Amino acid sequence: MTTKLERFLSATLTIAAVLIAAAMVRREFFPASRPVALGGPGGPLEFDRDWRDLLAHSIPETPPTAPVVLIEFVDLECPACRGFHLNSLKAAREAFGAQLEMRFVHWPLANHRFARPAAEAAECAGRQGRFLEFLDAVFNRQDSLGLKSWAAYARDAGVSDTQGFQSCVGRPDAIAARIDSGVATAERKRFYGTPTVLVNGWRFPNPPSPSRLNEVIGDLVAGREPKP
Repeated sequence: MTTKLERFLSATLTIAAVLIAAAMVRREFFPASRPVALGGPGGPLEFDRDWRDLLAHSIPETPPTAPVVLIEFVDLECPACRGFHLNSLKAAREAFGAQLEMRFVHWPLANHRFARPAAEAAECAGRQGRFLEFLDAVFNRQDSLGLKSWAAYARDAGVSDTQGFQSCVGRPDAIAARIDSGVATAERKRFYGTPTVLVNGWRFPNPPSPSRLNEVIGDLVAGREPKP
């Protein structure tokens, strides 16, 4: 009786271990699920007259050079941020190129376990000029957060000095200021959630679809006020 029970328990544990291992392998080596849909119902665009003040909290810190500046308050664990990044922002980058300057403000939400460490790792990648590439790497494998090391994401992003990157990640207090200022700014502005997207000060009520984002950017490039 005891032997049969032991065999049963052993077989059950073995099957459970195999299923867990299979799930981890799938998350690590296979593409993540399709990004969430964008452009749900919402109100009209709202203009923030103080939008240029947000640039002080953004990455990169260089002065705007393009006619259109997009600011995104981003959380790297946020599924909607992933959908926006891989769909709408990708389409805008391809369509407008040098006419579009992209700025990112950290807003790691408290209910996302890996959001803050991801923001810290992104800051460290940014110190080597690979911030946007790091975002690309994380969003392409967002379902591997917690399984894949930050160093592995950094290598995917083309970070060359991995030792320096690791040293930076190991000193989170040294890179906390810009992350903290982003969170404080989002809360002070009473934004609704991530991603919050502004284009030349026009804030979308929800993450815009590729067609909607390109429409607004196109109007601004042409010197027109975007349609509500």
